[in-house]
Amino acid sequence: MWPLTINRLFPCRITPSRPVIASPAGVVGSSASVSIAFLAALSLSLVVSRQSAAQNPIPRTSLEGKFLDLDFPAVHIGIAEYEEGPTGATVFYFPNRVMAAVDVRGGVPGTILTDFLRLAYETPMVSAISFAGGSAYGLAAAGGVAAEIKDEQRELAKWDNIAAVPGAIIYDLFPRRFNSVAPDEALGRAALRAARPGHFLLGAHGAGRFAMQGGYLVEPSHSG
Repeated sequence: MWPLTINRLFPCRITPSRPVIASPAGVVGSSASVSIAFLAALSLSLVVSRQSAAQNPIPRTSLEGKFLDLDFPAVHIGIAEYEEGPTGATVFYFPNRVMAAVDVRGGVPGTILTDFLRLAYETPMVSAISFAGGSAYGLAAAGGVAAEIKDEQRELAKWDNIAAVPGAIIYDLFPRRFNSVAPDEALGRAALRAARPGHFLLGAHGAGRFAMQGGYLVEPSHSG
C-alpha cells in the first residue's frame, strides 16, 4: 500500500528493501517513517495549492449580508472581492457622468487620476470612482473599471467620451495578512459588471474587506 499512497504526491516509488518480518520495533519504525513522509507530502501539496490560488484568484461578486437601500438611480454600486486575499474593490458607477471634486489628505495617500478633480470643473467628467485594498497595487482596479466602460461604449475616438475613473486605495497587506493577493484590473472589471442601482452592501466588503484600524497605537484588529 505504500507505493500506491505516496506515489500520488511524489514522482517516485517507495518500497521496503526486504519483507517486513523484523521485530515489532522495526515495523513501528517503518510505519512512523511512512506517516512522516505522507504528512510532509500533504503539507507540500497544500502549500502548492495555496500558491496556485494566490496566483490565479477568482473575483467573487455574489455576496450576502445586509443592504442599505438607496433612492439614487443615477448611482450604480458594484463590489468584487478576492477571498484568497482577502481583499476587494468597491465601484461607484455613473452612467450619465457627474461633476466631482477632491480633497486628498493623510500622510501617505494613494490615489489615481485625482489631479484634475482638484480643479473642480463644472462639467460632468467622471464616469466612476474606484476604491480598493492592496495598497499601491490596488490602483490597477481603477484601470480595470475604465477598460470595462470602454468596452461597453461606442464612439471611443471622441475626446469627451473617455472614461475618467479616479480611484483611491487602503493598505491591507503584510503584516495584516500573509500573501500578496491584491485588487487588479480583472477585479475592477468584475466590480463594474456587478454594479446595480439602489443597493449598498454593508459591513466588511469590497475595498473594506480586510480594512484594519489601530495599527499604530494598539494591537490592530481587522474588519473581516
